[in-house]
Amino acid sequence: MLDLMWRVGFGGQELAWEPDENAYEMHEPTDRFHAVFGGPDIVEHEDPINTHVPLESEQQLRVKLRAGHVARFVIAGSTSSIGDARATNARLRDNASALRSEAARQHQEWASHILRIETPDDAVNNALA
Repeated sequence: MLDLMWRVGFGGQELAWEPDENAYEMHEPTDRFHAVFGGPDIVEHEDPINTHVPLESEQQLRVKLRAGHVARFVIAGSTSSIGDARATNARLRDNASALRSEAARQHQEWASHILRIETPDDAVNNALA
């Protein structure tokens, strides 16, 4: 469930489902903030309600993700254009595996320089190395 609101938006926001992206696109009237959020594993989604009138109840969006594996859900934003948000979303979505591998590699490199544990037991030290 997503409960969305721009913290600095003026006059509300517009939200639409974009089937070609399998994602929602959001922007606000000043055209300063843009977001794309969704992913290839969304199998059902709710249609948004766009209105300038206050709603009597809280608006929420529900998406159903494909079961049986790790589901991918990407959130990308831009202060330039919806095109930039779309491009960032596509890059994150399409390169998720490579980005995860690179993040794991960077974390391992960081940990090898920062985290050093030495114990009196050589077998433990080898396992932690």
